[in-house]
Order: sequence, then C-alpha cells, then structure tokens
Amino acid sequence: MNWKLWFVASWLWVLCSVSFANLPFVIRSVETEHAVVALTFDDGPTKYTDDILEILDNYEAKATFFLIGSRLKRYASYAKQLVAKGHSVGNHSYDHTHINAMSKEDLIKSIAKSQLAFHEYVGVLPSFYRPPYGNVTEVQEKILSKHFSHLIRWGIDPRDWDRNKSDDAIIEHILAKVTAGSIIVLHEKKRTVRLLPQLLEALHQRGFTMVSLDAAIAIAMD
Repeated sequence: MNWKLWFVASWLWVLCSVSFANLPFVIRSVETEHAVVALTFDDGPTKYTDDILEILDNYEAKATFFLIGSRLKRYASYAKQLVAKGHSVGNHSYDHTHINAMSKEDLIKSIAKSQLAFHEYVGVLPSFYRPPYGNVTEVQEKILSKHFSHLIRWGIDPRDWDRNKSDDAIIEHILAKVTAGSIIVLHEKKRTVRLLPQLLEALHQRGFTMVSLDAAIAIAMD
C-alpha cells in the first residue's frame, strides 16, 4: 500500500471534514417536521450530469451527487459545476467495486485514492460516503467512520435502473412513500433525466422543497 498516499488523504480529511456529531453515522432519512426532501444521484459524473443540473435549476431544486473517483478527471467540469451551483457531493468509492469483496487494506486504499481525486479535480473533500450497491459490513462501517462524517443510505429506492419498471411506476413509488426528511436514491441515467421534471413538479405540488443533504441535516439540527 502507498502509505504516503494514505497519510495525505487522512490529513486532508481532518483539515476539511464537516462534523454532525449529534447524528448517527448511518443515515437513511433526516428527522424533521419541515417539508424537505433530499434527492440523491449515484454513479456520476456522467454525460447526463449537465442535463440533471439544468432540470434542477429550472425547478430551483438542490440535490446531492455521489460521485465515483475514477470518473472525476474526465468529467471534472461537470463535477465542479455541482459544487458551484450549491449541490452537495459525496464519495461513491473510487471505481464502484463492491466493497464487501475488499480487504481492509484495499478499502483504505480506495478511500484514499477517491478522496485525493475529489481534492485534485473538484477542489472539495466529501464528508458523506455511500457504498456501491448499499452494502457494508460492521467492520467496514468502523473504518469508514474514521474518514467520513456519515454513511448515507436511503429510505426510498424506486429502482430507476430497472428496465421492467415504467417512468410512471418509478414516480408513483416515490410519491407513495415520500415524507418530510426522506432520502431518495436515483441514478445518473437517460431515463432519470426524462422523468425528473415530472417528479420534481409532483413533489412541488405536494409542498416539498428539494434540498441538499447538508441543508437537510442543518434543518434537522436547528
């Protein structure tokens, strides 16, 4: 393992971390009475990031994007736009490998490589982490808790990646389950771009405001 790489990443985390010490490490929803919803988008940045940004702008909505470290160099301009426009970014691993298959050393190396990529190409160091496929062991949670303020899961998964589900079914799934403080997981895909305006319009009509995870957590702690 490149221990110099790991030392630098750890030092950057200590320097730039954001602490929400009163909240649990693993978050599936935000406890609040305010009508806010946290939309999250996984697996970016991609060629669809810019389209998603434009739609969010049109509806004055904010979101959180869980980005893959190995993609940041290619799509650095898109990733920087996310931050500039007030969206949150989180770490979604370096290369989307299922971390349950990783050794402790490989996981630590992946954290270091991905955090350094965020620092180099986006100019930020994420404090949120979402494991690929959502699975993580207790031992891995402990490792991740040393380098991130929170591991973000979700309360609503409409399976927008499932080709057997229609756009309407995905939207209806979300609307049937959404409550104040819900965290919704979506993905940077063509179909998500297609259905997003309809989803945002429906959520607005129900009185919800779409905010970043940072904002949702700040509201909950207020």
